[in-house]
Amino acid sequence: GLLHQKGDEVEQDYIKARDLYIKAATQGTVDAQYSLGSMYHQGEGGMKQDKIKAREWYLQAATKGHTRAQHALARMMVDEAQETGEH
Repeated sequence: GLLHQKGDEVEQDYIKARDLYIKAATQGTVDAQYSLGSMYHQGEGGMKQDKIKAREWYLQAATKGHTRAQHALARMMVDEAQETGEH
């Protein structure tokens, strides 16, 4: 998925990247769970931004010890608390 997402060695194709990430993420691959969360979080490659799906995928990776997913999830929580005025 990463090769297609970044366009390294193959033509950049976000749809193919997303499909590969979904397949790997549903099989428990934590890097794919994080990457899929990131794509949903950023609305990358024409994907509709979906913070709920982003949080779900980040959470799955974070609970398995993926530190970047843990950081992304924490950042989402802080941002949401600031948006709603909760500190």
